[in-house]
Amino acid sequence: MLTGLRIAMAVVVRSGVLLMVGSLLPWTTWDTKYNTVVIYGLRTSGGPMLVVGVVVLVLTVLIGRSSHPVGWSIGAMCLFLVGLLVSTVHVARVLSFPPGDGAFSAGVGVWLCVAASIIGAIASLSIWRLEVESGSAV
Repeated sequence: MLTGLRIAMAVVVRSGVLLMVGSLLPWTTWDTKYNTVVIYGLRTSGGPMLVVGVVVLVLTVLIGRSSHPVGWSIGAMCLFLVGLLVSTVHVARVLSFPPGDGAFSAGVGVWLCVAASIIGAIASLSIWRLEVESGSAV
């Protein structure tokens, strides 16, 4: 049981780091016949993702130090769900641009944030589940 909890916490930490890395990578690419314009995450919706990643890392430290980590893991899960919402809204917005002078596409950073948010939310939920099953949750 303790090993599963450590693995889930490690996944939450890595997902938070991936959120921060994804917020710094390209989020939107606009290809025209003359050039390519790349917009990085911090110039669009990536700023909140960087903050979410930092807060998740702080929460994970609090989870590790707390004797009852259920509340912290639920908070981390909610933050990952906010990250998922922000990144999927950005992807939907980029994909809804009509084809005109060029083609818009979602960059690798936003897709990394989507994947990290999903994995982090599942890992946070598993921390909560493991704590409830072990009976140490309040």
